[in-house]
Amino acid sequence: MLDWKDYIESLKRKGKREVSVEELVNETDFPLEEFQEKPDNFLNEIDMFFIDFHDFFPSLRRRAELSPEMINRVVEVEGILAGMSPPAFFPKCGVWQCKRCGEEIFKEHEFGKIEPPALCTNPACARKGPFELILSLSTLYKFQWATIQEMPENSLGDVLCKVVFKEDHVDSVFPGKHIRLLGVLRCMPRKNSFSYYVETIGVELIDAYELAEVDIEEMARFFDDDKNFNEIAEKIAPHIAGLSEVKRSILLSLFGGVREKHRRGDIHVLMVGDPSTAKSSILSWLAREMPNTVYSTGRGSSLAGLTASVIKEGDSYSLYAGAMVIADDGILCLDEIEKMNKEDREQIHTAMEQQFVAIHKAKFNVRLRSRCAVIAAGNPVEGRFDKHRPLAEQIKLDPAIISRFDFIWFLEDKPEEERDEKIA
Repeated sequence: MLDWKDYIESLKRKGKREVSVEELVNETDFPLEEFQEKPDNFLNEIDMFFIDFHDFFPSLRRRAELSPEMINRVVEVEGILAGMSPPAFFPKCGVWQCKRCGEEIFKEHEFGKIEPPALCTNPACARKGPFELILSLSTLYKFQWATIQEMPENSLGDVLCKVVFKEDHVDSVFPGKHIRLLGVLRCMPRKNSFSYYVETIGVELIDAYELAEVDIEEMARFFDDDKNFNEIAEKIAPHIAGLSEVKRSILLSLFGGVREKHRRGDIHVLMVGDPSTAKSSILSWLAREMPNTVYSTGRGSSLAGLTASVIKEGDSYSLYAGAMVIADDGILCLDEIEKMNKEDREQIHTAMEQQFVAIHKAKFNVRLRSRCAVIAAGNPVEGRFDKHRPLAEQIKLDPAIISRFDFIWFLEDKPEEERDEKIA
């Protein structure tokens, strides 16, 4: 077996920046168990991206899985990158100069703590300072704080953990992306407790699932038969009777169209109807059963919550992704859309059509992708449809946002004995 340190050095000389844990275990004498138990002994030698590390280490996908036994051990974290701070620098090895005698003192710093030496190392001085940190002589590394959110299908979207990206990982991914990372769970002291974060070793971007050509051809043959298409559509919210055409349009939205330059491929669906017409039930089922689906309501949503926001945290600012960015390559279920503020509704139609969110605030000048299909539901202006007024006048939405929807359904609760018997 090859020595694992020599193996990594040979990869570096070849200009490679990626290696998998599986490759190290199979090709070298890499001590996997020791790496899991005492990762700090290895971090100086491992200056690489890790990929394909799935299932090698304890996973952290839900906040409920967090346990004290994970502290200072390697964990695998999977979730949505919800927010990030601007890059900054930290002195890994600081050079402190005694202002009394000019002695230069080298001191390694634990991340998050910059403390001067206790005493001057010059025997003729041996004073307690004062000391000045000389940044030009210190060894600095770049780092960046980020926030990981649980996957929508795993929870209600709780914050999973804070992570710190270092060196090559800084700005390697952006908010809204589904990522898997390998890191060491650390603790940072506060006044009366400890907060936890993950010090990143490797980051892997998880792209949307892509079908093979064989699978695409087989699905095309399957859906050539309208009977098969209708049967699949009826599997959407199967506990709801009827609404077959609505379900077929939602199935088309789930599959999506063809994305081309200057033309979106996502299909937006709007349901406007009387109370008790199963609008919210359909959205709840989609949020519960479909992967990468985010549920939100117009009553509790703002423009920043749906698109993106910049929030001041201490002395710096952090960029946080909203629901449309988190649902990139997925579905956004938006209930009670008519209860949103008018100004907010006017702004989201740009993200629906252009499929990106532009942020130009603080130190951020970025465009975040929001390539999601919006399936929205709302109520008529008076709460119920008035059969004596045109339907178009009873939608409390501006023409600009209505034009972004490809399917618009008017759901009236008309007394129909046969349909009501099925529902009952």
